[in-house]
Amino acid sequence: MLKVHPTALAALTLPLLLAACGSAVTPPAGGDLSSSDLVSLILNSGLTALTTQGLPTNGTASAVTYIKVNVKDASGNPVTFSGSNVYKAGGTQTFITLSNTDPTAKLLLPRGTYSFESIGKANATGSFLAYGQDNGVDLSPKTPSVNLTLHTLINAANSTLVSKLPTTYVNITDKLDLRLAVKTPSATLDVPLSDYTVTYSNTDATVLTSSKLGANVQVVGTTGQTTATVDALVNGYVATGAETAAMQNQKITYAVPLSLTGLSTDATPPTVILNSVTASPNTAITISGTANDNKAISQVRVFDGSVLIGSTNADDVTAGAKLITFTGTTWSFNWISGSAAPELMVVASDAAGNESRATPPAPVPAAGQGSLNVTSRLPEVYSSGQQVGLDRGGAYTLAVILKDANGQVIPDAALPPFKVCSSNPSFTLTGASTGTPVLTAPEPQVGADQTTRVFVPADGNCSTTTGALASADYIVSGIHRWSAGIDNSTFTGLPGSTMRVIGGLYTALGNPMPLSGVRVDTFAGDGGSFDPSSTTTDANGKVSVLFTAPMAVSGPGQRFRIALSFEGVGSAPIDSQLHN
Repeated sequence: MLKVHPTALAALTLPLLLAACGSAVTPPAGGDLSSSDLVSLILNSGLTALTTQGLPTNGTASAVTYIKVNVKDASGNPVTFSGSNVYKAGGTQTFITLSNTDPTAKLLLPRGTYSFESIGKANATGSFLAYGQDNGVDLSPKTPSVNLTLHTLINAANSTLVSKLPTTYVNITDKLDLRLAVKTPSATLDVPLSDYTVTYSNTDATVLTSSKLGANVQVVGTTGQTTATVDALVNGYVATGAETAAMQNQKITYAVPLSLTGLSTDATPPTVILNSVTASPNTAITISGTANDNKAISQVRVFDGSVLIGSTNADDVTAGAKLITFTGTTWSFNWISGSAAPELMVVASDAAGNESRATPPAPVPAAGQGSLNVTSRLPEVYSSGQQVGLDRGGAYTLAVILKDANGQVIPDAALPPFKVCSSNPSFTLTGASTGTPVLTAPEPQVGADQTTRVFVPADGNCSTTTGALASADYIVSGIHRWSAGIDNSTFTGLPGSTMRVIGGLYTALGNPMPLSGVRVDTFAGDGGSFDPSSTTTDANGKVSVLFTAPMAVSGPGQRFRIALSFEGVGSAPIDSQLHN
């Protein structure tokens, strides 16, 4: 019978039901039957109901969404309808249609004996997937319902009989675990177990145990043979035409080279690969790889540190490991990691006890995917267009983040060796081969910005400036602001008095600029004098100069102007007033 995938049970199945309502219905105009000769029927596809009959599924729902029902009378003649599912001799409608969008159909038929031929498809023009016949159905008002039967079609060309584990050759007395996959005409769909029978036979092997999903066999062979074969004879419905099918046997064969060597030693270990893995805590991932042997793989196990997490061995799976399955020589299983950097190792062995181990290759960082971020002195870090501004010089700690081609962050523990470089030697780096290098920036300069590109070259060579794994541009801006003023504690406002004039340089964020030795010129435009006439900034970027106010005062008050001029920057004027 047709399979229902467990996850699809409540959503969609395709049983067919003919329900006899038992009431007489007047035939349409032009009909040649009396109303007492007709029975009203509801043809129900069951698309909205749950029944015991199933169909091939695509993993979440029935793969059959269209059913064509041909109706024949007791003599095998096709029954035709008026176009609205009402019987009419010579009518233009030759079949009944049901689908997942129209799951029921009401029809009128004369009392009598009928056969129903059901054809299930993926859609109206899609693959022919299921077939069924119900013959000798006696239809009368007393017939409560008729269940129409469908069976999934089998297709030998799409079906396989393979060894559970990769096998290159066998010797006499070797045991094989063979797995049978019976497929529909659509190669991705499995045939439900209820829709076929199977027997295993061949003189090359003794069947030890068997089921519809495979067999355990022991190779016997005969002298002169070079191949051991096992046949699975599968009996089920097979398509014989575009919309016809019949019960047939289909042969599915497994063949493997047979070695008749009497004495031999197998000293060749398996080859095994564990693919790279990007893990995140508590997130499901697929762990995969390949394994093969000169003769046959007997077992594959995967460990996280010392913990067994995946195995081909049934006892290991019973104990809690995930089941490893093979497709050809490729193995895989799903697992939830407890960390971002699991310590994975795969161990493959053969029947002779030879063993090989493998760990995942180091993740490969991809060009342009990573980043370099400042993590210290954040109040002194700002955005300056496409550059990162560093307000003052000194040490800034960076964080190196590298990612693979999928944009996944590579954990520090899995990072390959790398080096962080600076394009400007005035910006120096320490700890350049660690994930937290320190960038030491120069102090701001007068009249000029200082920039550098910090980058991680793919080849570890600082002269390679293209294809960097991560990069960031940094700038230490030149002087942005300067100021001058009178120290109020020294200002009396009297002619000829001495006062202190102070000034300073400031960064982009308004912090004092620690520049010493910047030449500062003084200017007295309305009399008075500076002493000395020129000076320089101190280690904090500050300047302090004594100024003697002019003696002459006319009127109730006299304004005067003085200025400090910072070399390479600009002048900061000061306006003040003397009293008479």
